[in-house]
Amino acid sequence: MPRELLQEANNLTKHGFLTIPLYNKVPTIEYSDRREYLASEQERNEWFGPSRNVNGIAIAINGTEFAIDTDGKCESLFLDDIIPQFSNNMRNKIMATMHTKTPSGHHRIFKIKPKDFPDGIKEKAYVKLEGHNEIVVKGKKHILAERGLGYEIINDVEYLVTLNKDEVNELFNSLEKLKREINAITKVATLLKPYYYEPHRNAIIFSLSGFLHKNKTPEYITKRIALYLISLTNYPDEQPDKIVRTIQDTYAKDPNSDQVSGYGAFLDALTSANNTDNDDISRTIKEIESILTKVGLLYIVEQKHSTGTESIRDEKILDFVVALIDRYNLKTLKDTDDIWYYNEGLGIFVNGAEPIIKTKLEDVFGDYERDSEGNIISNPITIREVNECIARIKRRTYIDRSDFDPDISWIACEDCMINLLTGEIGAFNPKFMTTVYVPVKYFMYECNPLAKALKRYSSCPKIVKFLHEIMAPDDVEVVLDFIAYCLWREYKFHNWILFNGSGQNGKSTLLRLIERFLGHHNVSSESLQRILERETSRRLSCTENWQISTLTYHLKHSEIPGY
Repeated sequence: MPRELLQEANNLTKHGFLTIPLYNKVPTIEYSDRREYLASEQERNEWFGPSRNVNGIAIAINGTEFAIDTDGKCESLFLDDIIPQFSNNMRNKIMATMHTKTPSGHHRIFKIKPKDFPDGIKEKAYVKLEGHNEIVVKGKKHILAERGLGYEIINDVEYLVTLNKDEVNELFNSLEKLKREINAITKVATLLKPYYYEPHRNAIIFSLSGFLHKNKTPEYITKRIALYLISLTNYPDEQPDKIVRTIQDTYAKDPNSDQVSGYGAFLDALTSANNTDNDDISRTIKEIESILTKVGLLYIVEQKHSTGTESIRDEKILDFVVALIDRYNLKTLKDTDDIWYYNEGLGIFVNGAEPIIKTKLEDVFGDYERDSEGNIISNPITIREVNECIARIKRRTYIDRSDFDPDISWIACEDCMINLLTGEIGAFNPKFMTTVYVPVKYFMYECNPLAKALKRYSSCPKIVKFLHEIMAPDDVEVVLDFIAYCLWREYKFHNWILFNGSGQNGKSTLLRLIERFLGHHNVSSESLQRILERETSRRLSCTENWQISTLTYHLKHSEIPGY
């Protein structure tokens, strides 16, 4: 074993991992002060040599990699539910990367670029079921056992795959979605547990599948609820295959047909199993609906939640409005009545939430609602009801314009937030309340060895070369300072810059370059005369509140006052 471990340690070191000797999964060396430094050949020979009492290897996860640890039955969840969501390219990467089968599950390790994740990947548990069944991302500062007794190499370290930022986010978003689904399934099954006993078990499974099918819950969610329910009750005569077939047969039918039972049948089944007041059972069903609706796993089609004629449509719409406010971080400006929403991709608040609100309301409430017999009991949501929802959102989300961009030192780039004063960076977060972004990726000069080697301006040598070609060397610093000043959203110094020269000497190209850096959406174009006009000046100050710069492309000498 030691000789084989030494070979493995050499191979892992070759690919950039610090290897740590283990005995029965316990490190035999102190590694905390050197986890980011690779072991030398002499150290590896000493740690893993034939005379050493070691039977395993761990690797240090630092800021350039992370691992997904799937234990127990969560491996099948990962394979059956997470992997199919991705494109073929992404699926191939996940299945091809460094992969070890452990005594309790599987490790899949990925490489990341420091510029995408300057702070590395943090460790986080996404799914935790009973027993040792979980999906955990093992991030920076984690020590991961990879070789030894009970460990089987599926894909060796040579197959280590690098994921870019978008791919990592896509993977983590899928894990978050699975986490929400598992939590919802656990809560629903726990609510049903008191009702699930003989002779009512078959009726509850049958009516549950019909009720959820009618209300657009995915088939795989219904199966998971049923299977988790039988794991909670653990009856020895349970037949999981029969339960799955019952659900499959139900979902094979038209949900609006009489062949699929709905709310009434589900209410009757629960009432028969628990001889309590119908209102108590209705509250249980309503809670199930609420749990699944909040995570997008159920869209209410049926309305009757009591034996009377009272409708809870307004209450459902109100709950949905509250969910929309939370999901999109909606804000309404008092001075214009415009509804803004947080754009997660840009990391800023943007105007134009009303079309999103209308689309979501139509998606959920745009169809006819039917009772358990398939009879229409409610028409699709009306324009009046949509307008009432929008008015309600506005009343709940009013803010002052000054609440946006409270700290102008923070600005959004394509890949992060950056503090212009301190150089600190942060992940996108609605707490910044920012409305401005520049369409460029942030280049961390101090963290880039190539930048240091090339010295100043090494991140954009072609641009700097261009600047030196069209102006005097002393003017380059002035122009760069002025471009940087454009990012500061306060007119602290009442200065403007004029590029003077004959035709075809780079002025327009430079202005286009500045506009590209600041972003077309952050720049307005006005003639000097218009800017100097009193009315235009007042209009600019009122309407261009969040614009960074005003550029004028061509001026004649006669157009410049006092020239």
